[in-house]
Amino acid sequence: AELPSVAVPENIIDGGSESDAGSLSINLSGIAASSPDPGEAVEVVIRTTKAVADLVDFELNGATVQAVADPDAEVPADGAADTRDYLYTLAGPIADGDLIAKVDQYAAGTFSFAMDVTTTDGADTSTLSGLPFQFKVAPVAQQAEVSVSAPPSSEADGSLAFSVDVASVDTDGSEFISQISLSFALT
Repeated sequence: AELPSVAVPENIIDGGSESDAGSLSINLSGIAASSPDPGEAVEVVIRTTKAVADLVDFELNGATVQAVADPDAEVPADGAADTRDYLYTLAGPIADGDLIAKVDQYAAGTFSFAMDVTTTDGADTSTLSGLPFQFKVAPVAQQAEVSVSAPPSSEADGSLAFSVDVASVDTDGSEFISQISLSFALT
């Protein structure tokens, strides 16, 4: 089998800003994998961590691929951190611009991967392993949901009872409410 022809960008791919309207699709320009011999099969395996795999899927030629835990890795004991590689297996070739990352709503940060590309000709294979690539998604703070309620009161009470409820829209733990300011105007 011929040695695969592979391209990965040297720089971090800019994926734009996080989405608050469903998953974000990022075109991973600069990533390509093929064989010089068009008769050879091309398989691409992309590796990452569980934390990233929980937030990112890949799409190639209209097919979405989710990561699975490395079947050859030891399953962690109950309560232990899952340090296994998570693998996306894609049937190539991949032309530049064809690979799409699908990032969950509200997810942001730098997402790191390593790519292994194998060409197969009959029983013969050739592999390039550990080709790194990254993309980043800029965080965007979501406006909190605020509701105010007040029970009936009269001027004779001299006070005004009210309740303010504030909740974060982004509930993945990446955002928190850091300050609440109230202002009053008497009219």
